[in-house]
Amino acid sequence: MNETTQKKTVTMPRWAILLGTFLLGMLTSPVLFFAYSSYKISPASWPSQEFNGESWRKSEPQDRYAYYKDLAAKGVLDGLSRQEVVGLLGEPDWWAPQGDYCVYGLKRREPCEISFNAVYLLHIDFSEQGEVRAYRVRSD
Repeated sequence: MNETTQKKTVTMPRWAILLGTFLLGMLTSPVLFFAYSSYKISPASWPSQEFNGESWRKSEPQDRYAYYKDLAAKGVLDGLSRQEVVGLLGEPDWWAPQGDYCVYGLKRREPCEISFNAVYLLHIDFSEQGEVRAYRVRSD
């Protein structure tokens, strides 16, 4: 006994396919745009120039970001005293009133960049003994 089966083909109207494609694009475009713009302004996308104190000190605060990756990778600030940090980087843009941290400007948001953050800062924490305990990029 041979049974033949017939396959039924389901076709969607062309308008439904076009509408689905349009809606999918409308939903994913903002997500992709936000992800791309977030990456473009994040420290992960910053260029990396070899750090040296003289170049850092001569740079405008908004241009220092190019040195951050090298400075962090080499651990240049690890264990330095407050005086050594100031000797290497120059006077910070801001000291905490208690002197337990200081801040250097790294980058400002460009007019064409879409970001919640207007500035990026190098935040340096000091221990009670006055040595660098940690440092990181902070945004405001």
